[in-house]
Parts: sequence; C-alpha cells; structure tokens
Amino acid sequence: MSTSWIPEPPKTPAELEEAAVENELSIRLQAVLVVALLALFWLFAGVYDLDDDFARYGRDNDLSGLFDRIEQESVEGAEALQEHPIVWFVGASIIKQAMDEDVVNQRLAEAGSPWRVRKLGFARGGPVLAAGLLDRLPIKPGDLVVGAVWFSNFRGDWMVDNDSAEALLPYLMSCGEILQLKDILLQDRLEFCLTHPETFFLIRDEWNTGMRQTWNHHALGYRKPRDKVLPTMNRHVHAKRFVKEGGFQGGGPQIDELLALDEDQVNVVGLRRMRERSLEAGAAFAVLQLPMHPGCEAARMAPATLAQWTAYTGLEGIPFTTIPGDWPGSSFWDYQHLNGAGRDAFLEWLLPLLVNDRFPAELPTTWNGASLPPPVGL
Repeated sequence: MSTSWIPEPPKTPAELEEAAVENELSIRLQAVLVVALLALFWLFAGVYDLDDDFARYGRDNDLSGLFDRIEQESVEGAEALQEHPIVWFVGASIIKQAMDEDVVNQRLAEAGSPWRVRKLGFARGGPVLAAGLLDRLPIKPGDLVVGAVWFSNFRGDWMVDNDSAEALLPYLMSCGEILQLKDILLQDRLEFCLTHPETFFLIRDEWNTGMRQTWNHHALGYRKPRDKVLPTMNRHVHAKRFVKEGGFQGGGPQIDELLALDEDQVNVVGLRRMRERSLEAGAAFAVLQLPMHPGCEAARMAPATLAQWTAYTGLEGIPFTTIPGDWPGSSFWDYQHLNGAGRDAFLEWLLPLLVNDRFPAELPTTWNGASLPPPVGL
C-alpha cells in the first residue's frame, strides 16, 4: 500500500496577512517583556545598597564591609584624606590583623608625622584581587600604596585552592581583566563575566539574607539580627585565640614545589596591576612581605622553595620590604596572622620608617603627563 504526499493548499492573501499581523504582535510582545524585565531588574538593583540595614544584617564577608567603609569615607572623610599623605596598606587578612589603624594614626600624630594610614585587608585578598580595590580608593599624588603579600600567594595552585578568592573576581575585576587570567579555565572566566554588574550580586545576596532574618525575627520570633560591622578597617579580632599567651605552636606539611613566579600567574599579574595603578595616580608603590611564624619557614617551605622566593623578592624591579629579625611564635595565632603581641611589634617596626620617611618605595615620575616632586618625605 502506497501513500502519496498531499501538499498543503496555498494560503489565501487574507490568511497570509493574518499570519503577518500575528508575527508582528508576537515580536512586539517579546520586546515589551524584555524591556519590562530589564526595568524590573534595575528597579530591584536600586534597592540594594551597601549601607542598607538589610545588607548590614546579612553581611558575611570582609569585602562588602570594605566597600561600605570606602563609600562612606569618600563623603564623610574626604577632607581628612586630602589633608594628609596616606599610606594605603592593601592586601589579605594578614594586613587586616597586623595593625590597629587608630593606634598607628595616633602615634603618628604624636610624633608630628604628616603620614596617616588606612588598611584594607580582606580574606583571600591576594594581589590579583587587591588591584581591583585600588580603583575604588581616592589615591592622590603624594600617597604611598603598600601591597601586603605572603609567599603562598605565588603558588601555582593558589586560585585552585582558594574557591572563595575565585568567587570574588567579578566584584573587583572587569570582564576583560578576568578573560586575561590564563590560570583560570576559559569556561570559568566566561561564567564570571556573566555575573556583572559587579557588586550587584554581592549586595543582593546579603540584602536578601538580612531581609529573611528580619522577617524570621518579627514573624516567627527568631533572634533579632545584629548589625555586622566586620573587622576590616579600625577593628580587629579580640578573641582569645588571637591573643593567647604563647602564640601558635602547630605544625604543617612542607611545601616542596617551586612557586609559579611567571608573568601569567594570577598574583604576579595582580602585583603588576597594583604597581601600574599606583604610579599612574601619582602615588609611590611598595610591596611588604609580612613576617612568618618561625615554624613556617622550617616546616612548610623546602630549601629550594625558600631560595626561589628569596631570589625573586631580591631581584624583581618592584621594591620589596621584608620585616627583619626573628619573630617568635608567641607573636602569631597561626602561620600567617599576627596576634596582639605581634601587632605591637609590627607597630614599633613601622613607626620609625614613616616618621623618618624611610619606607622603601618606587616613586612616580609623572602624573597625567605632568612632572611630580617625590611624595612627602620619600
């Protein structure tokens, strides 16, 4: 049995005209829906604010706390930032816990120094992320930018072992900058580019968390949410483990692979960007290697790795400063972070350098095409 294909009869002019009208209406409806969704998106985006109560209630990371502080100080403290040359210490939690900003500034004022300090440290804040933070700072000619680093920032698997650092990339880097990071898989780089505008998603998550906690408090009788001001700038942690007598005495595995100190390693890229952005703003630039727990060099760094790191910090064109002396284990609460005794020792090391204008730094020569004198004192 055979069947023959029977063609569909041609449509009449009236049917063709009706189909064209339907297609046009469908296209218009889709365009209206897209515009409406975009308008709704930007409407909700306008609700999210760093200083909003909900955002502060739901805050769960250092970075949004820093954004909030920078935003407020740019308005409320702009005059003070213009009045003095500022030393901007930017980096990870190692610098966040290395000093009490208020104490340092008080001691500088008592010594008659024009310098004032600002510290901007956040968890996993390696140079690749810290470079993006510089774009938000009111850095001016005559300031000094100090990038705080630790040798492990330059391990080849640093980004792989730091998922939380990788998640911060969209908030501190443009899509173009992310695409240039060869240490990250291409599909991951493309995914990060989709999470723009940069800070919207960061604030949205915290805002929603704070709103949910507030609802649970009023509707379900849960504990009232508290305003979370994270220890990112003036405050530092006072928990017993940070100041306990005797410090940290633990052990750890040895790092025996060589560091990835090539031009494509993410934090080498970040260090280069920090340098460029500082000098372009007319500020001096320096890199500070903070002290390590004595058990860290002995127990965690193999001789070849330590030799490589020492050679790199000595030969690189960027001025590196390493705090001299043998720091006892009683100055640390883990391998990297200083405790109360360590902060006191760091303060006594830092003050003479700033008061006597002896902090080693690379000086800018031009700013916006104009010649510049050296920054104050340097």
